[in-house]
Amino acid sequence: METQAIYDELKACGAEIDSHESDLYVRETPETKAIIARHKPYVASRFYSKGALWVEVPFAFAPWWRRRGCTA
Repeated sequence: METQAIYDELKACGAEIDSHESDLYVRETPETKAIIARHKPYVASRFYSKGALWVEVPFAFAPWWRRRGCTA
C-alpha cells in the first residue's frame, strides 16, 4: 500500500492549508498536529499569522511537486 502524502492527509481532514512554492503551511489543530507527528521525519516549525498558530512543513506542498512531474 502506498503511503499517503502528508499534504493529502491534511487536505482530507479539512485542514486550513496555505503554501509558498513547495513549503506547506497548515493551521495547527490537535488533528493536524497528530497527522504531522505521524509523518516524521518532517521538520516542522510553528509561527503565528493573523492571530492563529500555523505550522510550516518545508517541501511538503504536494501540488507544487506534482505540477513538475514528481510524485509526493
